[in-house]
Parts: sequence; structure tokens; C-alpha cells
Amino acid sequence: MISGRLTESDGLALGDALFSVPTSAPAILSLPFELIEALARLGATRPVPVTRSYAPRGGQDAVGQILEAIGDDSPAVLLANHGLLLWGRDLAHAVYTLLCLEENAQMSFSSQALGGPRVIDPGQVERAMARGEAFRRAGDLTESGSQGSRH
Repeated sequence: MISGRLTESDGLALGDALFSVPTSAPAILSLPFELIEALARLGATRPVPVTRSYAPRGGQDAVGQILEAIGDDSPAVLLANHGLLLWGRDLAHAVYTLLCLEENAQMSFSSQALGGPRVIDPGQVERAMARGEAFRRAGDLTESGSQGSRH
């Protein structure tokens, strides 16, 4: 909420619970987003933590399930049959996370329509992460970056 007033029924119990979780995430978003909400309704389970079942918004059962689902390093919780709750170090980071999750939801739906995703093995994941880290250490190597040039 950017401005305005909330009542107890507007999820204050949830907000209180989330702000009590030890995290460096002052920006919290809870909103419907088309494909992410569809995944929540279809019962998708990973890699974003998911609550066990639907519970009325803001109730103790819903809050308890959300706190149970929050992982140490997860930026979001998919609320079963409802939508998404996510957080970040600031609003821009939270919105970036939202857009990344929505893009991944789109890829999930597209790959299902084409026969299902082809899962890569843990070794491939490890090599991809290592390459990403190498790029990060090298700095910005894009055309607009100050290092290197493209030929």
C-alpha cells in the first residue's frame, strides 16, 4: 500500500506477520498477475514456495501457511488458488522480481503447450551458474558498457 487506510480485514495480520520475519525486504507486493495467478490455481509447486491450500485472505490460517512456506532465500510465496506474495529490498527490486516470475510463468505455459519442459540436469545447472558468475566478475561487457568491444 502506497497510501490510504487499512482495516483489520485488509490483511493487517498478514502484514504484521511478514514484517516480523527476519529479512531485509521493506517492499512487499501482493497482487494478481495473470499467469502467476493461473499457476497458483493449477497447483504449481516449485521453484517458488507454495502454501498448502487455499485459506481466506488475512486469516490466521492463511498467515500461518505463508510463514510456513517462506524460505530463507525465497523472494516470493505462491498462494494456493489465489495469487502471489513477494518482497524485495525496495519497490524496484520487488517489481523486478515480479516481472521475472511472470516471464517464467509465461515460459512454463508455453513449454507445456509444446509438450512439456526439458529439465536440465544438476551438472548443467552448476555449469550455467558458474558461467553467470564469471560474467558478473568480468563486469559489463555489453555494447553500452565501458569494458571491451564487440566485433
